[in-house]
Amino acid sequence: MITEGKITIELFNEGTKSEGLYAILTDSEAKRWILSRPGVHPAGDEFFTPFADHQVSVEGEKEIDKYIRVENITITDETKEESENEQNDMP
Repeated sequence: MITEGKITIELFNEGTKSEGLYAILTDSEAKRWILSRPGVHPAGDEFFTPFADHQVSVEGEKEIDKYIRVENITITDETKEESENEQNDMP
């Protein structure tokens, strides 16, 4: 399943054993999803850091109406900027 939205890195589960920085995807309906990868605990997973503050398209399995197990991720806002720049350059 593909879900689009913006990724932020946020402190979650403060004061618990699971406390840490998590990658959160907020979709177009303002639903927040914790992103994870197979075999990697989502707290402190630096894989998602380069995607922070970007609009992305995430392909993966949704679990427990809270998590997305990410199989593929693509930044989509840079593509939009490139298209806008190309259009702006046209006479």
